[in-house]
Amino acid sequence: GGICVVPLTPGSRFPDGYIVYEPKRSPKYMNFRPDDHPNIMVSEDFLMITGPPPFPKFGFDSCAGWLGFITQDNLLFVKKFPVYPERVYGEMAAITVSIWYVDDRCELEPIGPRETLEPGESASFTEDWRLFEYNFPEKDEKVNLEALQKLINEETR
Repeated sequence: GGICVVPLTPGSRFPDGYIVYEPKRSPKYMNFRPDDHPNIMVSEDFLMITGPPPFPKFGFDSCAGWLGFITQDNLLFVKKFPVYPERVYGEMAAITVSIWYVDDRCELEPIGPRETLEPGESASFTEDWRLFEYNFPEKDEKVNLEALQKLINEETR
């Protein structure tokens, strides 16, 4: 019931800046050129999912280090996390962010780089979660992506 916002990486490895996993075709099918859908919009180097999409899983090679969800209750949930472009990401498409959007629920999933550990070693990957008051756009109003980016830059250092 909200709007998922993911910054796209200029010069992405993916033609549209993201891929989708389409389990109806095959459990392993990754579509690099998904069809247009009214609930999926790309604008100003951001992807926004405004409602249930035709497939649940999206993958991104985003290097922005954040993603967010605007709720209809006028809240903005933001996850910030480190991205390591020079490291290997172990997901099949080497993505740094995954979105699962099923029915009216959306999972925001930052992905850490692959770690090779010896017995007794450990690794960690930290996500910083923030919640802000943020007005959900009125009908036919667009998300002000410039203002959203400014808020995140200023308030989540």
